[in-house]
Amino acid sequence: MTRHDMFWILLVSLVIIGPGIFAPRDFWVEDEARYADVLSNMIHGNHWLVPHLNGQFYPDKPPLYFWLTAAVCLLIGKITPAAGLFITWLSTLGCALMTYRIATRMIDRQTGRLAAIVFLATLLVIICGQIVRMDMLMTLFVMLAIDAYMMYNSTERSALIWLFYLCTALAVFSKGPLGMAFPLLTVIVTTIVAKQWGRLRRVLLHPGWLVIAGIVGGWLALSWYYGYADYVRDILFKQVAGRAVKAFSHREPIYFYLMLLPLVLLPWTPFFPRAIKHYRDETYDPERVLMWWFLSGLGILSVISGKLFIYLLPVLPPLAIIIAARMQTLAEPTQLFRLEVILSSLLTLGPLALFILFKQHLPIVATIDPVLLTIVAGSMIVVQIIVGLYSKIRQQMMILIAGIALLSIFMSQYVLRELNPYFSGNIVGNTIHSYSENGYFIGTYQVRRGIFTFQSGTNFRELGYDELQAYAQQPNRLLLTKALVWEREEQRIGQSFILIGEFNVANEHYLLFRTTAKVFIS
Repeated sequence: MTRHDMFWILLVSLVIIGPGIFAPRDFWVEDEARYADVLSNMIHGNHWLVPHLNGQFYPDKPPLYFWLTAAVCLLIGKITPAAGLFITWLSTLGCALMTYRIATRMIDRQTGRLAAIVFLATLLVIICGQIVRMDMLMTLFVMLAIDAYMMYNSTERSALIWLFYLCTALAVFSKGPLGMAFPLLTVIVTTIVAKQWGRLRRVLLHPGWLVIAGIVGGWLALSWYYGYADYVRDILFKQVAGRAVKAFSHREPIYFYLMLLPLVLLPWTPFFPRAIKHYRDETYDPERVLMWWFLSGLGILSVISGKLFIYLLPVLPPLAIIIAARMQTLAEPTQLFRLEVILSSLLTLGPLALFILFKQHLPIVATIDPVLLTIVAGSMIVVQIIVGLYSKIRQQMMILIAGIALLSIFMSQYVLRELNPYFSGNIVGNTIHSYSENGYFIGTYQVRRGIFTFQSGTNFRELGYDELQAYAQQPNRLLLTKALVWEREEQRIGQSFILIGEFNVANEHYLLFRTTAKVFIS
């Protein structure tokens, strides 16, 4: 990789993804707020080995992402969204550089540069690159593992198999079993299709499995040794087996990702059909690993019960390379290519340009100025259409990517700021914190664990159905629940509580109550 190429990829990542690091917003409910509490428990509660949430162990995610983010928090002296977003941006930059590396080695340097930029300018990457999550970190290690396997294919160096298993182990340690599924399925499918049975045996029967056992198994063994046997059992039987077979969250039909892919692939969706056709017709066999990487990943995601749009991240790099390879074959823009460029702009920016028409049906964005958003998006579309009709391919791509960059900056610096009060739990947390400082204790009923604890600076008691009535008779008690839940319980315990606050956070209506029992003086 040349310094010139690295500089441009770095610059594009800073322009498109970088603004999200400095977005004027808080940790958002639900996931980001929970991760913030995990970080707080890790740094202030000294729970470094086993992540904790609301004072209890948190088995949903491995600790690697939290360790890295906690290191940044310790460096800057506080827990902020920017700390988590910095790790996300570094991971996104790493994925772009790996996209460049794979495309350059398989095709050529020009395709590598374009593929990296296509990856960075994809809607799903722009979204995931600007939220506090560990999916981008897992994607980076998945790419490193697959790259190691592809290098092994061409060099037969056995050390690369060890590297493959090391990167796979780190992918698992970033997010969970999916980190193993993506690289292993890519290896299995590509070697079976190529009928390379000997190579398949060498990879799957390699002692590199000991690396995964040492990193992931060693961490679980240490957790068991230090008294977290229930935590280990929860990971193995609920998080791994349960999510795969019968997910307790994000359950969707098997065709969910086929319907979602055209949306998350914007603005490149119009280019995708012809890119796939060209790739199937023209590519050499060694390059078909990209297609099997995509198809095997999409297949395992579709079969798994729990589904979320973010899970598609690891299958985007091969699509970015395939689309870039198609564009590099065009010497001059054809009429169909011009149509694809214009259509990509309309599909990406069109809904924003029409924002003023359907704003009244979207109360979630009631604070955003519809005129300003319409002018910004509409201007970008006009410029893109003019350029698309009269310019060469290079200028068309530059304007399209510049439009995506401007949109990303506008969204992160304006839209996110306007939406922040709606998604932030700070008002709820600050209200509860003020009561807790005056001797009140807080309990929740059917509220997801840990989504307000970081902002309030205190742990919440999570109440069950049988505990609720006894809790209502105690003095100096607060109860946080959802409005829909309260409708079912009001007749049973309503006379024991006084409503003291109502909050709309992340499309949920929360109610805060104080018990009517005689208040003691602490």
